[in-house]
Amino acid sequence: MTSPSRVRTGAATPQPDEPGERFLSISSVVIAVVSLVCGFALFPPLVGVIAGLLGRQREPRGHAIAAWGIALNLVVLLGWVVLLAVLVLTGTLTALLHP
Repeated sequence: MTSPSRVRTGAATPQPDEPGERFLSISSVVIAVVSLVCGFALFPPLVGVIAGLLGRQREPRGHAIAAWGIALNLVVLLGWVVLLAVLVLTGTLTALLHP
């Protein structure tokens, strides 16, 4: 007969995350959310995209989080491109730079 300590249930017990296991992936999402909520800034979304790409490469358990961070940061950067295009096409940028 098998002792109770050797019985296998078939279900794997989840392993706890290590403290820095998904740091880059989570940082990418946090940067994107802060950029969306606090206003558009050009530099933080670039850092967020880089952090997301590094997170996808280095953190196997953070792929989904990193993908969300990359996508949200690209949305913020796309907002910058659209805003600059509108300002250039309407002539507002020239009026702002040369009063």
